[in-house]
Amino acid sequence: MSKSRVARDKSSHSGWEAFKWTSLRTILDNKVVASTSVWIFLLPVMISFTQAFPDHLNIFPFNSRDPLRLSLQLPYNWYLLYFSALFFALARFIYILFCPSFLRQYGTAAKANAAGITTEVIKDSATQYLLRFQGRELHPLSDEGMALDTLFNEVFGLGRYVENKFDGKNIDPFSDWFLNATLVEDSSGGLYRVNSNKPPFTQPDQQPNKSKNLLIWRFLELQEISSPFVRVISSMLAIAGAVLLLIPATQGFLSVLEGFLSYQ
Repeated sequence: MSKSRVARDKSSHSGWEAFKWTSLRTILDNKVVASTSVWIFLLPVMISFTQAFPDHLNIFPFNSRDPLRLSLQLPYNWYLLYFSALFFALARFIYILFCPSFLRQYGTAAKANAAGITTEVIKDSATQYLLRFQGRELHPLSDEGMALDTLFNEVFGLGRYVENKFDGKNIDPFSDWFLNATLVEDSSGGLYRVNSNKPPFTQPDQQPNKSKNLLIWRFLELQEISSPFVRVISSMLAIAGAVLLLIPATQGFLSVLEGFLSYQ
């Protein structure tokens, strides 16, 4: 297959462009973004409280003859902050609901190791996670297809696992590879060997030691790009929330700049 053909096929099966799960978490955990949540509760209370108020109120400070006209309507920017907070909250809800639990709980190999995660736990987690591909057609040039092949090649050796499944339609499910394997961790906890009844693992003593950290990273990388369509929705909500948050911030900056320039 030519390089141009490979590029076209990759483009057609790469899926939706969206933030990865950890990028979404970084955005949603930002202190400024998290602080906007108060507007979801504050603005409805303010609207309910001010409904009986007139739109404007004239006051005469210091017995002046000309009134000072005060607007009692809620500022337009407050509504922007409300919808910004609402979009961020929906994006977070989607993240909590759909981000894979192993990725959400650990996120890095260092955190997984610090929590005492063993290779057998990773194997069980991977077996459970790979059930989502049961009965689902996964193209080998899709983002998930390539990430899955990378994980399998790390654990089980070089092969075209996703392509064989895509073409064969009748080979064992992806979850069976991990289900029928034993990942034997060494005493140091940094290396492991694969014991499986699938070739070429019938002689586990002859298998090389593998890096546990790399195993965790490959598993996390696969989860990072899971649920592409859902990540698109969450990404769009986060971007919309950021835009609405930037509008009042930009308006405030321009107002201060204008005042500064006129002062000069």
